[in-house]
Amino acid sequence: MSKILVMKSDGTTEHFSANKVRHAIERAGIPASMSERVLDHIRSIAYQNITTTEIHRHIVEFLSYSYPQGVCRFNLKNAIMRLGPTGFPFERFVARLLEKHGYKTEVDIYVLGQCVKHEVDVLATKENDTYFVECKYHNHSGIRSDIKTALYVYARGEDLKQGKKGTDGTYEPWLFTNTKLTGDAIAFGECRSMRITGWGYPTHNNLQDMVEEKKCYPITVLSSISLIHMQQLLKENIVMIQDITQSPAVLETLDIGYIRRHALLEEIEQLSA
Repeated sequence: MSKILVMKSDGTTEHFSANKVRHAIERAGIPASMSERVLDHIRSIAYQNITTTEIHRHIVEFLSYSYPQGVCRFNLKNAIMRLGPTGFPFERFVARLLEKHGYKTEVDIYVLGQCVKHEVDVLATKENDTYFVECKYHNHSGIRSDIKTALYVYARGEDLKQGKKGTDGTYEPWLFTNTKLTGDAIAFGECRSMRITGWGYPTHNNLQDMVEEKKCYPITVLSSISLIHMQQLLKENIVMIQDITQSPAVLETLDIGYIRRHALLEEIEQLSA
């Protein structure tokens, strides 16, 4: 298997890594014994230049039959990408996620900087710290948030900070993205001490860590609801599975029977456990 090349979503190739697959599976809370079975399955179907997308699909299919309760967690990255096609549901998701982590949030507001007025995706405050959160959403794998995005967020943040000069508390920009970041974007953020949260970055308390810690899964992770019904819920600003458990009456607006509704609530209960 070490000679098998894998085609990544950005078009580059790398040698197949059993450890990477194992880590991705176990990170989703799937037992180590099951991860070895998944690896055996991937080894049996792998071929030269197999894509990461196809490997992911085979893992999902295998888990669907062998360990269905693990599919949702393993499919988290793709589920967040399905919040689109616009970035608005992701902004709502980020706001709700931050609320679960103790922040008070406001979405889609205008804040006056020193020079101009800026539209802020999420204004997040905890104690005396306030963040101007810029949500950068991508709905295709392989796209990374780059240095231009980091520069843009930093420049806006500087103007917003100057606009708050003389007021109590600290004010800082915060870039929040659902994908990975380029090396330059990370280097710039670290050089300027700008807070960045993305897929796999930083090493601890990254996007998936924040989701898993509070079990704040997007509704798009659910397998017992159709895409049409998901879109209906997103239009009602229902972006997390907890939104459904807190307002179960919202399901009455969907054209689903009792059995499917029961299966949906049962799936949410399993994910929240």
